[in-house]
Amino acid sequence: MGKESSKLKSKVFVRHVKEADCDDIFIWRNNETTRNMSLSSDILLYEEHMKWFKKILADPNEVFLFFEDSLVKLKLGIVRFELNMDKGTGLVSINLSPESRGKSYAKPCLNAAIKELRMNFHSCHTLFAEIKNDNIPSLRSFEGIGFKLDKNGNDFLTYKLKL
Repeated sequence: MGKESSKLKSKVFVRHVKEADCDDIFIWRNNETTRNMSLSSDILLYEEHMKWFKKILADPNEVFLFFEDSLVKLKLGIVRFELNMDKGTGLVSINLSPESRGKSYAKPCLNAAIKELRMNFHSCHTLFAEIKNDNIPSLRSFEGIGFKLDKNGNDFLTYKLKL
């Protein structure tokens, strides 16, 4: 992979995450806003992150995509799918870099990631997203690309999209 998506604004480039992205993803994960909007708000130690990161890269049921805007030279963030091939489902999550938040990148990145998933994983027919109740930007982004409320939990909502 490693291509520009014409549906994204500017010159946004999507590719699979690689080992060199580990530090950026670690910094984004421990950003205060990210932690406040995540299901897990604890500060992550680098050693724990490295172990998780290597496990994710080696797992064939993980699709881990990295987004950059090549026009303004900005690293946008990541979209990750945890696939359950037996059920034909996937859990999607997004984490935008602190520098790209509030600049309308979430929906184009999610749409491009889902398009990439559809092209390469035909057996995945349903996506889920778990979003904290008070994470209004994420709720709007997922609703804006067609996800529908599936379950209302205590601390988070589960959204669903049929592919």
